[in-house]
Amino acid sequence: MFYPLLGVLLLCAIWCAYWYIAFLSAKELVQAKRPEFAGKGLHLGCARESWGGFPFRFEFQCKAALLQFTQGNESISFQSMKLLAVAQVYNPFHILLLIDGPSSVNGVKLTHGRALVSIAASRNGDWDMSSEAAGVNASGLFSTDQLKLFARKTNGRLDLAANAETLIVPIPDHSITSISHAEIVAQTGASLLAQPFHGPTVEQPLEIKSLKISQGPVDFAAQGKIFLNPQHRLAGRMSSQTNDIDWLMPIIAPIFSLNEQDSVSIKNLLNLTGRDPATNTTKADFNANEGVLYWGPLKLVDLIPLY
Repeated sequence: MFYPLLGVLLLCAIWCAYWYIAFLSAKELVQAKRPEFAGKGLHLGCARESWGGFPFRFEFQCKAALLQFTQGNESISFQSMKLLAVAQVYNPFHILLLIDGPSSVNGVKLTHGRALVSIAASRNGDWDMSSEAAGVNASGLFSTDQLKLFARKTNGRLDLAANAETLIVPIPDHSITSISHAEIVAQTGASLLAQPFHGPTVEQPLEIKSLKISQGPVDFAAQGKIFLNPQHRLAGRMSSQTNDIDWLMPIIAPIFSLNEQDSVSIKNLLNLTGRDPATNTTKADFNANEGVLYWGPLKLVDLIPLY
């Protein structure tokens, strides 16, 4: 009767030794990589940090976390009250991040519930990331009941996706637009990761495979390719369609400072040139070229450099 007990105790001792050795190795690896990442412009600072997770996990906790990426004279910074990174001992290449709000991105305050981020890396350098947060409110920009973000680097491409439920966006005339569901699926070259401030280029544009917005029975959809020209202005073309132009115009008008006469003229022209009675949809292309944004044949607004 003592042999099974002895076997269990021996197994526990072996596991504890394995966890301790693996834990020290993982900790030393992270500590060694931090200066390397800092040299590339990626810096993580903590007011207080701690390690743990015995007996089945590796855990790293960072309070008052500041994650900053710097490239030249430009930088992106992310701050959060607390960041907890967790990885299972048997699969250290899959990391779960728990982020407590409020947070901020480049000074823009974000309130949200605990955000969950999953990052899975492969040995060939590809990776997969997904995140989810509830009750997200970006001060003055938008709020949503639930926000999900996805990214994946594979085969030299960067796949991106996002969706939001009950999205509320303030618009320039101080009114509020409520959207029940919004989603986007896009793809670009993985080189965007090396120079995120430069954005997509004409050689490697951001291909928007699907952009959908819905509010009750009303749908808006678009797809196309966009990039930044040498003056850092938005350029490219997107094809769009909606089944209710009357719902869409009050949203677009204040964004592009259209008066009532302009809105009526655009709506009438699009109904004449882009109306498809068979599908009951109105179609038009957005074109951004030489610093000007057009919707169909009409000029909407002059574009300014993004940075």
